[in-house]
Amino acid sequence: MHAFQVPPSWEATFSAAPFLSADEAVGLPKPHVLLVKGQKNSGKSTFARMLVNRLSFRYAADTHRSYHTHQLISRYRRVAFLECDLGQSEFTPGGMVALNIIERPVFGPPFTHPAIPHQAHYNGAHNPRSSPSHYLRAIQTLVEVYRLDLQFATSFVGIEDDEEDDRIADLIPLVINTMGWTKGLGADLSRRIEEFVKPSNIFSFETSPSNGAVAEGPLVHTLDHIIPPQRFTPFDHRALSLLSYFHAVFPGPIQPTPLGQTTASHWNTDLPLCAHPPYEITSSLALDRIVLTGAGAEDVVQTELGRVLAGALVALVSAQPPPEGIEEVYTPGFPAPDPTSSNCLGLALVRGVSNDGSKIQLLTPVPPERLVNARILVMGELQLPIWGWLDFRGAEGGADSGADVPFLRWGRSAGAGSERRRVRRNIMRRAQM
Repeated sequence: MHAFQVPPSWEATFSAAPFLSADEAVGLPKPHVLLVKGQKNSGKSTFARMLVNRLSFRYAADTHRSYHTHQLISRYRRVAFLECDLGQSEFTPGGMVALNIIERPVFGPPFTHPAIPHQAHYNGAHNPRSSPSHYLRAIQTLVEVYRLDLQFATSFVGIEDDEEDDRIADLIPLVINTMGWTKGLGADLSRRIEEFVKPSNIFSFETSPSNGAVAEGPLVHTLDHIIPPQRFTPFDHRALSLLSYFHAVFPGPIQPTPLGQTTASHWNTDLPLCAHPPYEITSSLALDRIVLTGAGAEDVVQTELGRVLAGALVALVSAQPPPEGIEEVYTPGFPAPDPTSSNCLGLALVRGVSNDGSKIQLLTPVPPERLVNARILVMGELQLPIWGWLDFRGAEGGADSGADVPFLRWGRSAGAGSERRRVRRNIMRRAQM
């Protein structure tokens, strides 16, 4: 356990920020759009999580006593959260650009609160290097969804308001968490995102902007970096989020309400993933298209598709309108679904593929009522770690669960060439000195 102390610059920003004032927010023509940016491991995700909580709730300390008591003061009933960080997403597994509607406080790391997003698009990688144009189109589409459908909650019919809840219900602010890739192509993508998002406030962990700068643009707040405990690597966080997602149990049936948050109610870890009963589908009847993305995906031929899909991580995508006149479910080099007419409903694991490729077994925590429209499978570069597939029931403590699996070497390998090659670049020839 590591105690978290809020830096003084963060508290100063929260205490002086006008976007947290409920009185001023009532008279605004549109909700606030708040963008958080900075380098990786600077505290962006932690600050964005605190920002969502401060927008929803405010706890005022009572300093008249020897101890602090807290009182809830009104804010917003709902907060929209746009996740642009493909590597470490807050409410969904990695590789996905997602728009979420938050109704409750958010505590704990991302793998403690997996949720089904309002709308999402699958990129299939932990950074947008391989498909930057698709990444930008996905974010731009979700921003348009927010502006047209979400920012004014009064446009929805059938939403019951709690009379005892005095928080603002007719406006929904937007919090945008950007990626930590801030150099080269990453800097250009971040600049493009700011251009079409047009935020009202920018919270920057970079030292270049001045605090409170508002020269015909958004109000910029400069924040101090925090040094998180290096207990888990980004790969560990992505693996934890994936395993938490596939072991999660979402409440159902999900009501078709336009606004709402569907978060996992509990986790089922009694059985390993390899022992969960899968869905079995007939590919020619249940699927309109199978798409492979990423480096080398265009070289996969039809006869090798079953081997590529076996054990793969895929996205369940719905498209409107559905494709017409398709003779083959799989075509090498076929582009990913257009974000303007598609929606990623969730992720699934391909448990197995029949020899002729006609049957596919899928494992997914997505509720059954949402799977009706999932007629496109998209496979990217991200995969489930091998230890996530292993059967831990026969091992004591789970430490040696992969010891008896054929053709699988668990742990460090031995032999010539097994270690990672180390390249020394600080040695020069005499003629180079």
